[in-house]
Amino acid sequence: MEQKISSAIDNARNDVAYFFPSPLQIANIKGADSLDFLNRISTNEVLNLKKGESTQTVLTSDKGRIIDVLTILCKDNNDLLVLSSNTSILPTIQWLKKYLIMEDVKIKILQDYEGIELHGPRSIDAVTELFSLEQYEGTFQKFAFHSETETYIVRIPSISEISILMIIPKVNESVKSSIGTSLEQLSEFEKDLLRIQAGLGTSPNELNDRYNPLEAGLLHIINFKKGCYIGQEVIARLDSYNKVKQRLFGIVSKNFIETTSSIIVEKAEVGAVTSVQKLPNETYMGLCYIRGEYAQEGFSVLVKNSSQDLIEATVHQLPMEHE
Repeated sequence: MEQKISSAIDNARNDVAYFFPSPLQIANIKGADSLDFLNRISTNEVLNLKKGESTQTVLTSDKGRIIDVLTILCKDNNDLLVLSSNTSILPTIQWLKKYLIMEDVKIKILQDYEGIELHGPRSIDAVTELFSLEQYEGTFQKFAFHSETETYIVRIPSISEISILMIIPKVNESVKSSIGTSLEQLSEFEKDLLRIQAGLGTSPNELNDRYNPLEAGLLHIINFKKGCYIGQEVIARLDSYNKVKQRLFGIVSKNFIETTSSIIVEKAEVGAVTSVQKLPNETYMGLCYIRGEYAQEGFSVLVKNSSQDLIEATVHQLPMEHE
């Protein structure tokens, strides 16, 4: 089916638009050792996270590969909300529990919430206006709306200047109604196109155990000064000796390309396409992992589809310009 672009995508780029429902995999982690536990098991410094703050961190295997990218929301020092980037948080919780010994940490998956995303430079203004908030401070905030509690706002990696996730109880129809009558809604296609152009990896396409955080462009949520965590030695060595072999890059073609397609240079396989969307102008735009020596703006490659056809394409630095 031919995908169309509505005015909502222009609003997301220049004003504000919303996306619903946002996939939400969330858990509550409580206990005196919660922050310490997450700090010693993941890539980023989270030990000093304060009430009303949020941050991202990566869980990695002993080989330094991505298990999950977590967003941690600090309700207080002993009470955290944790968002998973995976399609299911259950494997992540099972993995975390393997490393719990005597710590005061309790983990509970939450199933009574859903997410609404706001994208665009006016996202913060829209939230404060719609819900009569005096101000939106920091990266994470709780507020009550129509006497309903446990509604949260958190800044998330942006696909269009500013992006906000609202975490609301599934029964809270008033929040959905207020947003739906005030803002235009992005389709799943439009949101994914914005994500690809921004160069943000998603699970399972780009964020999975085939790649490490350095390859995935997650350097900003790795703290190289903190102590050991699972996979730390591998990641530190890759960084110190410049051993990162491939990079997350954009890819564009005038002809059909598909996810899982191989990228070919001089008859050698040098990467793989991981996400693709077809634009209304018949151009195919996607993300790929490609070996570092070929990660150059405008470099010409061939893409081998499942049909074994070889398709001309070019790779591009991220973020990519929109059409």
